[in-house]
Amino acid sequence: MKRIVIVLFSITCVSLYAMNSDFRRCDMRSEFNTVIEHEPITSVDEGLSISNEHNFVPVKNILLKAPGGLFFLCLIGGNNKINLKSIKKLFGISSIRFARLDEAPIEFQKGGVTPLLLPLDLEHKIEVLIDSELPNMTRKMGFHLNDNCSTVLLTFNEVLDFFNEYGITYKIFNLKKDF
Repeated sequence: MKRIVIVLFSITCVSLYAMNSDFRRCDMRSEFNTVIEHEPITSVDEGLSISNEHNFVPVKNILLKAPGGLFFLCLIGGNNKINLKSIKKLFGISSIRFARLDEAPIEFQKGGVTPLLLPLDLEHKIEVLIDSELPNMTRKMGFHLNDNCSTVLLTFNEVLDFFNEYGITYKIFNLKKDF
């Protein structure tokens, strides 16, 4: 069963919802965001189907691990694939791999890796890499709320406002390109 819930809350509230599932702790501000509740998404095709139905850009959130405990959260749109060789070259690292959730610096749920939980990364061990196509998106983008059963829709500027509000640094690169 699919249903759309329109709620009034701030970017801060999105984060608190993701962390606590408690809207009463939110500082309510006059900003509308849409949360879509849906069946668990278990494949890219299912995610693309939901995004087409609700007219948003799906964003894949891919957590990578490099030597020395360095983590990258890569945000890339749609059905695009990340070029791991490019990231290795950009950062001058010898190896990189997909991170296991049990080794991440903060607790993510399976299927729920999301930038909305980055305020919990108090030691700033996760570096955010944004694909260069995302800033040009005119439609809202979909991000999970720490599970794969709900998606919040945000504009690119709302995502940057969220990062800036919590002091989360990010870099924008072409994550698909081979250098």
